[in-house]
Amino acid sequence: MRTKRRRTCPSPPAPWSLAAARLAPLLALTAVSCASLVRRALPAVPEQGPVAAFAEARYYAAHGGDYALGGVAVIGRATSGLLSPVFARGLTTYDHGRLLAEQLYSVVVHHTAGRADETVLSVQRFHMETRGWADIGYHFFIDGAGRVFEGRPLGYVGAHAGEGRNQGRVGVCVAGNFETGEPAPAQLAALWALLAALDDRFGGLDILLHREVRAEPTDCPGRFLAAEVERFRAGRKSKRP
Repeated sequence: MRTKRRRTCPSPPAPWSLAAARLAPLLALTAVSCASLVRRALPAVPEQGPVAAFAEARYYAAHGGDYALGGVAVIGRATSGLLSPVFARGLTTYDHGRLLAEQLYSVVVHHTAGRADETVLSVQRFHMETRGWADIGYHFFIDGAGRVFEGRPLGYVGAHAGEGRNQGRVGVCVAGNFETGEPAPAQLAALWALLAALDDRFGGLDILLHREVRAEPTDCPGRFLAAEVERFRAGRKSKRP
C-alpha cells in the first residue's frame, strides 16, 4: 500500500525580510539622491600645499566647477565659460614646496572702469586678445549683480598690479566705473565677504587699492569704491610689520 507523502508548505518569510525587500528600492533611490546632492554641493578650497596640486586642479579638473571659499560661493571657470589659458605666453606658479598662505600678503582691489554689465569672460578676452596675456589677470571678479567669479586660479601669480608688482598679491576686480558712480550694495556685500574669506584663509592680508601699488598714476579703483575700501580696512592689522 502506497503511503502519501505529506506536502510541507514553505515557511513564511520573516517580517524583517519582507520589510527589507520592500525597502530595498527606496534605499537604493535614497542612496542615489544623496550621492547627487554630494556631487552638487560646493566643494571647499583644498588645503594649500603643495601649491601645484591646487593650481593645476583649477585648470585641469574635469569639472572646473564652483567652490566655496569660506562662506563665499565662487563661480568656477567652467561654469562661466572662461577660455583655456595660453600657457606658452607664460604663467608663473607660486613655490610648490611651500604653503600658499606663506606666499600671499595682500589683496589689490580694482574696478574695470567700464560698464557694470561687463562679464568675467569679456574681461578675460580683453586681457588675452588685446593685451596678449596668458589668461585673465585677476584672481576674482565681482559682476554687477554681486556674484563672485573665479579668474586666474590662486596658485598662479596674477597680472593686475603692474609689472613686477604681482607677486604675493591677490587681484580682485569689481565691474563698473567707480570714479563716476557708486558700486551697488550687492557688489559691496560680495567684496566684503570675499575680503573677509581671503583674510580668514590666508591670515592678515593687507587690503590695497590699485593706485597704491601701481608705479604709474591711476584712479583705479575709482574714488567711490576707494572710499568704501578705506572704511573697510580702517583699524585692521597688517600682515607685514
